[in-house]
Amino acid sequence: MAALSNGPAGEPQHAPAQAASAHADNEANAAGEWRRLHWATPILRGGIVLIALIAYVISNGVNGFIQTFQNDRLSEIESSHTPTPTPSPTATPSPSDNGFWDSIPWDQLYGIISTAVWILVIIGAVVLGWAQWRSHRFRIGEDAIEVRKGIISRSERQIRFDRIQGINISKTVLGAIFGLAKLEFDAAGEDANIELAFLKVKDAEALRTEVLTRASGAKQAKAAERATTGVSSADEPLMADEAHAHMASDAAAPGIIPTPAAQSNLERFLRERIGEIAGGEASHEDPATRSVVEVSLARIILSRLMNFAVGLVATLIAIGIITASVVVKVVATGEDLHNVLLEASIAIGFSSLSAVLPLFGMAFRQIQQLARFTIVGTPDGLRIGRGLFATTSDTLPPGRIHAIRVHQPVLWRPFGWWQMSIIRASRTNSDGSGSSSSALTNNVILPVGTRDDVRRIMAIALPLHATPGFVKALDAGMTGHNRNTNDGFIPADHTTKWLHPFLARRVASQLEAGVLIMRKGAWQRSVTFVPTERIQSVTVSRSLLDRMRGTVNLKADVVPGAFSTAVRFVVSERADQMQDRLIDIALEAAERDNSHRWADAAARSTIASARIQAERALAAGTPVDARTSAVLQAAEEWDREHRHDEDDSLLITAPEAPEWPAAHEERAGE
Repeated sequence: MAALSNGPAGEPQHAPAQAASAHADNEANAAGEWRRLHWATPILRGGIVLIALIAYVISNGVNGFIQTFQNDRLSEIESSHTPTPTPSPTATPSPSDNGFWDSIPWDQLYGIISTAVWILVIIGAVVLGWAQWRSHRFRIGEDAIEVRKGIISRSERQIRFDRIQGINISKTVLGAIFGLAKLEFDAAGEDANIELAFLKVKDAEALRTEVLTRASGAKQAKAAERATTGVSSADEPLMADEAHAHMASDAAAPGIIPTPAAQSNLERFLRERIGEIAGGEASHEDPATRSVVEVSLARIILSRLMNFAVGLVATLIAIGIITASVVVKVVATGEDLHNVLLEASIAIGFSSLSAVLPLFGMAFRQIQQLARFTIVGTPDGLRIGRGLFATTSDTLPPGRIHAIRVHQPVLWRPFGWWQMSIIRASRTNSDGSGSSSSALTNNVILPVGTRDDVRRIMAIALPLHATPGFVKALDAGMTGHNRNTNDGFIPADHTTKWLHPFLARRVASQLEAGVLIMRKGAWQRSVTFVPTERIQSVTVSRSLLDRMRGTVNLKADVVPGAFSTAVRFVVSERADQMQDRLIDIALEAAERDNSHRWADAAARSTIASARIQAERALAAGTPVDARTSAVLQAAEEWDREHRHDEDDSLLITAPEAPEWPAAHEERAGE
């Protein structure tokens, strides 16, 4: 047991023991030692079935013993009350009487054999689970996380830190009993994720923090600073040999791009100043507990039910058709009304259940996944929490969002509700559905919210693009239309209104703050945002109707996702020029992009979250918490010192780029 030390007030202090434990874990991670999952992993993976099997065998054994005992006692009682018959001298005994086979208790033997077989199966399952647990190991290397597993057929998988797209911590109902969680590292590609199931919750959170710190470039920048100055951030002297060792290890690590200390100055400045201003307790407080938006359970339930209203209406229409056919049949044939109504009720009941039950099941699953939704910007990235029974905490680093869609179903319009979803390079199929968990859980960053909620989340999701002009374009994209020529959007070619009179009212595009913005939809409104640094290529496609009206679709290619990123109804004569221009813009943005080391972007997202939380607290008349105040004070101090430095200033300016697209604007104004 760790010794307790008394503080100034005589209260017991556990900080030394906790610090020693955290230091030991960090040393193990830094050394790259191979580690195993929690010992209860086999129980959570398949042990519940094993426990049920053991209970079944024990129950059968006890029942068999009781039944055998009762049969023996019954036989003794019957034999004691039955007189022994006198054998006839002329009777010939049967060869089978009192034979060997008749003396075998077959019922008891069958029970013993079946129990033995089940026991062998249980022992084999236990040994197999133990062997799989022993062979499943992982470690945090210099530039990647590695996993080895397999008994006969061994496999090894690794993900480089700069290729991690997100880190998820999920807790199941059963795992909560043991205090365990599942840690999953998302990577681009099919079946490329690494899953560590299960770890202690604290161990999973510590691993997430360590991997995100290394991937963000903060660790390399700190080591470079220590090697250069000879003094650590805690003012601890560093031996020359240790400094050279840090420089050599960082330089030799494959896949790690040396990051100068200046690139993470803002992130380190925030961490240090928060601790100095707010104190140790507030500086270590989990910022993910304070969401920038509030999504009530009632709003989620109502919105999900409204999404399935079309299916319910179709079911009611089917019931009406069946009822009408019953009336026609009775009138035409004169059959017995009672029999016809019985047949119709059975048909309506089965058809209604087959249509309604899947809808309600899907709605309940979505409600369970999206309940208790939280989102906030943290120094580690965008932190998203959700789940009613089984909870998930998803950390999405900056630069991993390839596109954002703001969507409004027609039934949500009277309430002013919107939904936000993203495209990211993780384990998804071409339609955006994931194989590890549903696309809904992975890709939704706002299940249902107002326009103010959309603005808040956009400020922390794209912190390097959130200029005043971008906010104005966001509002115009959500509610604007092509009749307003002063919102900055370039409408689609005017010839499309003859074939698409409703769709052409909103189809338009704009380039603002380094983001390609595309709006569309008259009934189902949607706005798509594609950061130009995420564009991989530009594709021109043309359908049969496009040939008839002389237009093409210009698609900004990103990783596969659940929604389109194409600019529709572009004039064919201007398509090549627009394609070349968009490629040039994307190349320039990619040269400026440094999202492979996201410390600076994550720090800006943290500041944006603090500003939103302070605004909400002031509007509600509640005091601002210590951590939020510390973040805002640190940001103000930083901005005073770097206001005139374009690279370090917190004032975001739009990148210089050609107008989008000037040639198309001339054709649209004809």
